[in-house]
Amino acid sequence: MDLDDTRLQETGAELEIVLVVVSYFAEQRMASRNTIRLKVNADMTWEDVRKIYAKYASSHTMDRLVISLWLPKEALDPKRAPEMLNSHLLKGNGTLEPLCDELNDDVKVSDTFRHLKKRPTRNIGVPPIVAKNENFPTCVPLPAVSPQHVALVQRFNKSKAELPGPPSVAAQARNYYTYQSKNHPILDGRFGIDKTLLPGPVHIYQSVFPWFSATATDASVEVSRETVLATETLIDHVSQISELPLGSSTQDIPQAVLDIAIAPGTPRRTDAAPSRCLVIVVEEEPDPSGSGPGQLSDVTAKTEFSYMARQLENDTMLSAGSCPAFLITIKGPYLDVCGAIWTTDVIVQHLLPGPIWLGRPNLLAESKIVEIARMFTALARAVLKLEAYNKQFVLPHVPPMIDVARFFPCAASYRDGASSQIVRFEYEAYLAGNQPSCLVFLATTVPSNDDSDPPRKIVVKFVERYGEAAHRLLAERNMAPALLYYGDIFPEDPIASRGCGSLRMVVMEYFEGRPATYNDLAALKAAEQAIKVLHNEHIVHGDVRFPNILVGPDGTMKLIDFDWAGEEGTVRYPIRVDTHVVDAPGVRPYGKIEAAHDRAMLERYIGPR
Repeated sequence: MDLDDTRLQETGAELEIVLVVVSYFAEQRMASRNTIRLKVNADMTWEDVRKIYAKYASSHTMDRLVISLWLPKEALDPKRAPEMLNSHLLKGNGTLEPLCDELNDDVKVSDTFRHLKKRPTRNIGVPPIVAKNENFPTCVPLPAVSPQHVALVQRFNKSKAELPGPPSVAAQARNYYTYQSKNHPILDGRFGIDKTLLPGPVHIYQSVFPWFSATATDASVEVSRETVLATETLIDHVSQISELPLGSSTQDIPQAVLDIAIAPGTPRRTDAAPSRCLVIVVEEEPDPSGSGPGQLSDVTAKTEFSYMARQLENDTMLSAGSCPAFLITIKGPYLDVCGAIWTTDVIVQHLLPGPIWLGRPNLLAESKIVEIARMFTALARAVLKLEAYNKQFVLPHVPPMIDVARFFPCAASYRDGASSQIVRFEYEAYLAGNQPSCLVFLATTVPSNDDSDPPRKIVVKFVERYGEAAHRLLAERNMAPALLYYGDIFPEDPIASRGCGSLRMVVMEYFEGRPATYNDLAALKAAEQAIKVLHNEHIVHGDVRFPNILVGPDGTMKLIDFDWAGEEGTVRYPIRVDTHVVDAPGVRPYGKIEAAHDRAMLERYIGPR
């Protein structure tokens, strides 16, 4: 007897479905119940069923649950099925095929069961359905990794908190303020109650961002006629002042310009799925009625929340990679381009010197239109680069655990000063906390095929300025770690390096030491001698503190952290210098660094000389 009977076809017929819960990951299998019984309506779609189960399961865990539903090809015993299916997942690298068919979200429950033979159950023969947990575990499975890696994964999972409503609601001033006041705000430079962390530049996490910045302003980049004309159309639309909300045509024009820049003369695909690498938001005119205090929306925040919502739609890809994307915001006659990335936190930063004016230029300023068209050309090519990058994270290529590489920069090579050969390395750990403000990392070199040298540990640091001369001067005297490289962040990509502006990468040998203490008198005296060597060359250090005086197991001293070092009378303290930490008379934010400051810092440890 088929299930195509009157009871199943009744509008609103209630069914009880048995879900067999499975997962690739052992800790998720142990933490979840093997079977769940859900009461659903026959007119529901499988997407509705997924949401019902996800809501139930998410109430029992801190994680945002993502599941897929599968229909077994053969009858299953709910009691024995979990063990059998979990075993199959391990052998099949995470897939349920060929034992099951994935259920389409748009199909109704009644349509799925209509042609199945009735089975002897208490619920008109509805067979068990398999619910596969698609989440990556909150902790990387065995073999165990370092406690720091676990902490990074935990911070990342906490950043995936539910958004305060759709992007348009989340971006309302009151909601945006509340979100930015929590423990894991968007690191976009804006804050609520307390100032947020200042993260490192997005450029070091994805080379396409600086590549775009450099290409967008490169006058040698060819721009097609079609792209220029499409840009002119966009300018005309946003230049018009209107009391009515912007139409859908205006909303679509930026994407149309990008499509034309990618393939001039090719008809635009209107059925293409939204790219995970590009988010475009065009501001609508606010409706004065009903827009009370706290309800006005921030269009930049709306773009950021739209990015988060889109990435959260695919938790598997989000767990595998850092989801780099371009965020395009058009607010009236202004256009802004940001780069977004999701490491342990969401980081959003501007990629151009400032917003682009899209108002109609004067009669003798056609070059301005071409410049904007060139930016769109660069952006279109950059989006293609990101989409190609993201293909490595499409199943089944995703590794069966959170890849901790997603938390580290993508810059992973330097040019050896002696041989001029490229040396590649892999990151291992943060050396300055577990937060996105860390810019110093432990790494290990990767020998090439013809390289007989064994891997060695190095320290990789990203800076805007650096006292290279001071570092080399002390390294020659064995008073500082050997400086292996100071230069472009992407030595194999000159365009991306140019887009990094003043940012540079420092690579030095790893010295296995600990910060000095008051008890390390010999090491402190050695540090005093190192400072004298610098002062004799009219060079100042600027940050002579215990954390920057390392003591090796044999008592050897090495001075580190030459970010502020340079010629006395020229170099300055950072604008954000903490004078409570760098505590010496005369130290001021953006003040000039003096030799007397270095001596005063040392005197706190070893007394006046």
